[in-house]
Amino acid sequence: MKKNLIIFTLLSLTIFLPMAAIAYTPPTEPSTTISFDTLLNKIGTVFWQIFGLMAIIMFLIGGIEFLVSQGDPEKIQKARSFFMWGVVGVAAALLGYSLIYIIKSALL
Repeated sequence: MKKNLIIFTLLSLTIFLPMAAIAYTPPTEPSTTISFDTLLNKIGTVFWQIFGLMAIIMFLIGGIEFLVSQGDPEKIQKARSFFMWGVVGVAAALLGYSLIYIIKSALL
């Protein structure tokens, strides 16, 4: 189990760190301040990418688990839980992404 956790952590870091670097775009003109609107957009973009990628990974793991379950009820239940948590991840991502824009529209 620890081996799977280590592999998952390393895989996550190799995917998320470059994504965070890509999400940051340096300003085109020299500026010392960032507007609140720009900050919320950047935060929303990064969170949306992270949650979306995690949901895709959960769906892929669940699909692989279904393929290798060979009719074992415990393995099938494990695969279903991966799919369920993938759906929960998508719902959380949509809620979080929407919440950022709701807050932005209320404050600006």
